[in-house]
Amino acid sequence: MEWRRKLSIPADDGQENGSITFCDLLPGLAVMYVDVRSRKIPDFQFLRPGASRRRHQKTESLQRLLFVNYAFDGRCELHLTGGELTYLEGGELAMDTGQASHANSNFYYPRASYRGTEIFIDPDQLKENVRIAGSERYSSDVLYEMTEKSPYPLFARADGRVTEEMELLRDDIVNGADRDLIILDVLRAMHCMNLMNYSDHLQRQFYSAAQVQIAKQTVQLISENLGKRNSAADLADRFHISETSLKNYFRGVYGCGYWEYQNKLRMEKAAAMLEETWDKVADIAAAVGFNSQSRFARAFGEYFGISPLEYRRKTAVQGSKDDAGKR
Repeated sequence: MEWRRKLSIPADDGQENGSITFCDLLPGLAVMYVDVRSRKIPDFQFLRPGASRRRHQKTESLQRLLFVNYAFDGRCELHLTGGELTYLEGGELAMDTGQASHANSNFYYPRASYRGTEIFIDPDQLKENVRIAGSERYSSDVLYEMTEKSPYPLFARADGRVTEEMELLRDDIVNGADRDLIILDVLRAMHCMNLMNYSDHLQRQFYSAAQVQIAKQTVQLISENLGKRNSAADLADRFHISETSLKNYFRGVYGCGYWEYQNKLRMEKAAAMLEETWDKVADIAAAVGFNSQSRFARAFGEYFGISPLEYRRKTAVQGSKDDAGKR
């Protein structure tokens, strides 16, 4: 079996596909790099460390596993084994020893864009296969013992050194570095994580499955017809909750306000129509929920920095240059 495997992930908007790269480094050590442009990813099966190698040593129920997630950008949903959900975003680190679910079906990226790494570690098996000069205690043991004491995953904002090491790990995976170099990258990153100060770790807001579902259904409703203006109050009534609760659930899942997200969808749809059709600006404005062309032009200018007509001319010129370059 190859130690490096890559899976292409279709993008939600039909543009460039994303990917997941899995590196099976050593017995007890693996890493996955995620670079996706979709909210959900298809089911897949990658070998977790020790999943098929430890039958002669321990039963699966006795196996110690440490999971480390680091987010470069975007937003990733984490399902906790107690039923709650929470979210990891750019620059944050999450470690767990089984407090979170790692089932494929639970991978969800609210912003349809995410880049991050997940490291899978079996501390006992790792020690059997890696000898680190001068170390009496391995970073994986220290991190496991620290995380095991918490009823929830341990969340922290990565310091500068950990961020640098994670970026180096990412770059080596993307650029096809050999296995030994990636192993060293992971071990260095783990050592730097061990040196971090966790006394001021991040406090999280946890949400029930029902609260998260309300936020996701809200996005579905406003996405289905961007020409219709759905107020937060109207949608809150639909779910029989207060407007404040709706906005809190929405911000908790998507990391931004309801109005901000709705405006983003409208502006992106308008931009696509300006690029792909010759519809009048007034018709495009109506299609994304503006009954005034001037109000639409002002909102578009605030979002993109140029007027709708300037945007259409600019993208048309760029498209002509691209077509000429292909000849």
